[in-house]
Amino acid sequence: MWNEKKYLNKIAIIDEKENKFTFQQIFNFFKKLKIKYKFKKRSLVLCVTNNSFGAVFGYLFFIFEKIVPILIDSELNKSLTLKIIQKYKLKYIWAPKNFFKNNKNFKIEIEFFGFCLFITQYKNNTSLNPDLALLMSTSGTTGSKKFVKLSYENLQSNTLSIINYLNISHRHRTITTLPMSYVYGLSIINTHFFSGASIVLNNFSFVQKEFWKLISKYKINSFGGVPYHYEILDRINFYRFKLPSLKYFTQAGGKISEKLQEKIAKYASTEKKKFIIMYGQAEATSRMSYLPHDQALDKIGSIGKSIPGGKFKIFNSFGEESLGNKEGELVYYGKNVFMGYANTLLELSKSDENIGILKTGDIAKKDKQNFYYVIGRKKNFVKILGSRINLDEIEKILTLKFDKINIACFGNDKKIYIACTRKHMMMKIIEYVISKIKINRLYLSINYIKKIPRLKNKKIDYNFLKKKYKID
Repeated sequence: MWNEKKYLNKIAIIDEKENKFTFQQIFNFFKKLKIKYKFKKRSLVLCVTNNSFGAVFGYLFFIFEKIVPILIDSELNKSLTLKIIQKYKLKYIWAPKNFFKNNKNFKIEIEFFGFCLFITQYKNNTSLNPDLALLMSTSGTTGSKKFVKLSYENLQSNTLSIINYLNISHRHRTITTLPMSYVYGLSIINTHFFSGASIVLNNFSFVQKEFWKLISKYKINSFGGVPYHYEILDRINFYRFKLPSLKYFTQAGGKISEKLQEKIAKYASTEKKKFIIMYGQAEATSRMSYLPHDQALDKIGSIGKSIPGGKFKIFNSFGEESLGNKEGELVYYGKNVFMGYANTLLELSKSDENIGILKTGDIAKKDKQNFYYVIGRKKNFVKILGSRINLDEIEKILTLKFDKINIACFGNDKKIYIACTRKHMMMKIIEYVISKIKINRLYLSINYIKKIPRLKNKKIDYNFLKKKYKID
């Protein structure tokens, strides 16, 4: 993907300590690392990542050298990390210096920018598929040993497509707001690095003054966030901030509430900035669709249209393509569709199992202008007394009505469970649900919870809630 030598003297990365590195310096560091250690070609390496120069440098080096990284977050439980190392018999680990403190099984071979190359006792002779480039955890399985297999073509096609529709150029400067172990966060790094743009590495949250100081100091042009981030921005009245350098901001990682979408889109329109909603999955490398900024107010709730080079179709429960505005499962076609899942080491040698077709598991419909709307997850429906009930829809109407309360909906075919963060509002919530879906109170359970649990990518952790309330 990298072919723009004219950008070599440009600043590529401003690290967490505000050190500046040009593209030329980074490529020179690559050469030094190659000289210091002779890696076995087409081998696996576990990359324990955070938003630091050492983590980004390691990831880019391995991609360029055709060594296959497995990306996990540095906050992942150590015992889960060790299980991944054991399961995939990993010889190489790239991790922060103190990550494996006092672990005598791992030998430190090299130290670069606060990161070390650890060598284990494993000898892995498994033949990797020549197209395999990267292993990523799916958004909902942060601690899982199951990974999405991404090819070099997946990475290239999705990166170039995003660069195309966001019009990212070498003049742009972005800031990290998401973990790079999450496909959305990684896509921001990929698209800006391969455009010759600059990336400011940041570990502050939106509520910290230091984050906004970096935005101002480095004249940041864009940032990305998930719905949770935009809820925070709304609470801190982000609309009053003067951000002259900010050209656009993106949202993905789940559905934003329609009320909040409208509010942010109005702000963006007034301030002559672009608010771009996107839709994707780890299984599609990152992005599958985007809603053009000039449609953000006209198409509230829409995921937009497919990205350049991609295509959507909707299929009914009989496997037939749905025409018109009938709902069904959303299926995506594109070169960014993953090769398949890896549950074991042997599966890394398998060829592409999907051939560019991804059944998203989302239920969707489209309007007359061919804009798509996701209305729920295929697996997030329950059937009570013969009636099919969309739990995502219940959560949506409750969030719209009680926008100051955090709410999560989950359940099974016996009962719908609602978790909320305000005890005194529980009866009002139940009454409102009954008025909207005409369900007997016996099939509803409302529960107070101090804080709605969230995954690293800020999505609600429904698996945790189901375990907490002992739901099958």
